[in-house]
Amino acid sequence: MTKIEKEVRKRERDAINAVNKTSDDLKDIYNDALTVLWDVVLVLVGIVLGMYLSAMRAQAAETVSIPPRAEYVGPITEAAPEALPEVVNEVPVATMPDAVMVESVGERWESLGKWKLSFYCPCRQCSSGWGHQTSSGATCVEGVTVACAILPAGTRVKIDGYGERIVQDTGAGVRGQHLDVFMESHSECLRHGLKYREVWIKR
Repeated sequence: MTKIEKEVRKRERDAINAVNKTSDDLKDIYNDALTVLWDVVLVLVGIVLGMYLSAMRAQAAETVSIPPRAEYVGPITEAAPEALPEVVNEVPVATMPDAVMVESVGERWESLGKWKLSFYCPCRQCSSGWGHQTSSGATCVEGVTVACAILPAGTRVKIDGYGERIVQDTGAGVRGQHLDVFMESHSECLRHGLKYREVWIKR
């Protein structure tokens, strides 16, 4: 093999190596571009999902209509007009003598108006196999547990005719201004049926 042939073969090998190196570099650039593109897609998906969840929370909050805060001091008596208090703690006094919103010291309840009231028990028909288990992890207790879709778990509510309860569940089919009251007996749920009662929230 002559010196010229050796030089030609060396240059051929160098050219092949250069082509292979360029191919490897292009593959690395392609993979890096794919990684960056995937990261951008994930960020955009996160932003869109966050905006959607924020809009859903804002819409749920708007479904609860909280009336102006007022305090009721009992039925208006036959006393002279000048003896009747006009304000209590700088808040206008309610003028509804048959209102039920009576506050004890340190407590403040606000009326949410009339809500739909239904009843459920731990049977499979009512709870679809959940039994006494709630979405919040608490155990259903008659006289305590209610389900609600728009009030957070732990919220204390007072229901006209049923007293004070605690939101511990969400409930299937519970939407908007609707409370599902837990009972131990399915027959009791049927007896109570469907009602519309005034509801107060503990502030």
